[in-house]
Amino acid sequence: TPTIHLLAETALAREHSRNGNLYREHNDSVFRTDSKGVPDSRGLFVGDTDTRDTWQLKGGLILNPRGPGIFTRPSLRLLYGLQYSNQNQAYGNAFSDDLDQYNVFKGTESHWHSVVAIEAEAWF
Repeated sequence: TPTIHLLAETALAREHSRNGNLYREHNDSVFRTDSKGVPDSRGLFVGDTDTRDTWQLKGGLILNPRGPGIFTRPSLRLLYGLQYSNQNQAYGNAFSDDLDQYNVFKGTESHWHSVVAIEAEAWF
C-alpha cells in the first residue's frame, strides 16, 4: 500500500584485534588457551581468537502516513532482528573471571541474539 512497506536488510562484519586474542568463542575459552587463563602484561589475551565475525538480519513493517518515498517523514518501524556472532555471549557480560567462579557458576554457550524494536523517525 502507499503507507505500509516491508523492510529487509542484512549485514556482515569482521573485526580483527591487533591486541592478541580478545574474543572468546566458547564459555570456557579463557581456560583452554595457551596462556592458561593468565593475561599478558597489558591485561589482554583473554580469549581464543583474534577475530570476531558477526552476521545480522533485520526485517519488519514501515508505516509512512504521508505516503511512499525515502525522504518522507514521519516514519514508524516495527522490526525484528536476528544476529549471530562467533564470540560467545557477544551481547552480555557473564564470563567467568577465575577458576573458582567457573566451578560454581558454569557459563552457557550462546552465539545467537534476537531483538524486537519500534523505531520512530521525524524531521524537525
